[in-house]
Amino acid sequence: MSTIPEAKEKREFISPAPEDAIYESMRNVESKNTINTVATRKTIIYTWITIVGCICVHGVSFLLLTKQKQNINNINAREEKKGLCSESNARPQVRVPTEHNGQHYS
Repeated sequence: MSTIPEAKEKREFISPAPEDAIYESMRNVESKNTINTVATRKTIIYTWITIVGCICVHGVSFLLLTKQKQNINNINAREEKKGLCSESNARPQVRVPTEHNGQHYS
């Protein structure tokens, strides 16, 4: 014949109390929400890192292109001062006589 404490032990091993099942299900839901929250935070952080990185890369390339254009303008200005880029020196006008109907043109 079994005593009352033995019956309680058997019942606990056979099936958990309903309160325990509810607690376990709530704990599972909380852990899933925590996992989803962490994944969402990581996604948001990676997205912002990507956006900021793209802005920085485009900004640097824009600054480099602007600087390069400024350097080209400075070089052209220096050459114009020296007279290296004036129209007469850049493209010398050479007149070649051509013959048309027996007449020479220059």
